[in-house]
Amino acid sequence: MDFALYIPVSNTALDLERAADVIDSVSKFSNGLRWVIILDDSLEERPSVRQLHSSPSWELIVLKNPRRGAGDGHTGGLCVADFTAFRYVTQETDAEFILKLDTDSLVISRFEEQIEQALSDFEQVGLLGVIGDSFGDNRTYNLIDQGRRVFETILRLPNDFAAAWASERDTLIQLGVLDRSNFESHKKIKPLIERAIANGHALGEYCQGGGYVVSRELLRRIAAEPLFADPVFMQDLFFGEDVIVSLACAALDLKMYDLSRQGEPFAIHPFCLPFSCEEIIRLGRSVVHSIKGSAEAQYRRYFRERRTCMKAAVG
Repeated sequence: MDFALYIPVSNTALDLERAADVIDSVSKFSNGLRWVIILDDSLEERPSVRQLHSSPSWELIVLKNPRRGAGDGHTGGLCVADFTAFRYVTQETDAEFILKLDTDSLVISRFEEQIEQALSDFEQVGLLGVIGDSFGDNRTYNLIDQGRRVFETILRLPNDFAAAWASERDTLIQLGVLDRSNFESHKKIKPLIERAIANGHALGEYCQGGGYVVSRELLRRIAAEPLFADPVFMQDLFFGEDVIVSLACAALDLKMYDLSRQGEPFAIHPFCLPFSCEEIIRLGRSVVHSIKGSAEAQYRRYFRERRTCMKAAVG
């Protein structure tokens, strides 16, 4: 299957270096990579972004984040980035799926066959990745519970900002909703929450954002949904992009599937992977996150050298 790699990139030079490493890791372990989508959060044009291209087998597409510095870059800003990239891939490519990776993710072995098998075997696939537990880390469940409580709060808020501010001021402040514009942005996702519940979705459950697969069918349904025609409103949301993408999946009546058991491709942790390089290899996973932290340089060097050795052996 032909697929697109999508990477949101911050405005730092370091993030571009990380993105280059991610791209190299994916291209070394895949045959179907045809498009690399970089969603650049920088306000300036950066010629260095174009230097990421290094292969005739795939096309580099650089898109600017239409939020243009507004909102919060770590929450709503990334939501805008995602839905901008999704629309581009749907309209301008015939990719069968998107592999979305953060710059602190890596691909360390082949993964395509398992992804293609899951897309073929499972019903109504929207997202493939890690749902729920991250190697027994209770903080993951805390995040799920937090998301559930926030969604429940949005459901009970009055539709009018003045009324909501009068009755739920403390709650709105906790949500970071301090003005009418912010309020209207959060109110727009209320129908999504209601539709997700109607489709049997467990509120707060989400596919972890360090690395996941978006099916062509979910891309198609997102493109047909009027709410997502202009995703810039999301810049005011105080949700992780993975939470909103998962909500969209559920609201559009598709399913999320966990592929993080032994022998399956994803090892995604919301913070830092609690394993050495050798232990990650023994786990038998292919798509890993997060390698940031004190061991980042060691992770990158180890897996870069491993890719080089594999290439030399094949050659």
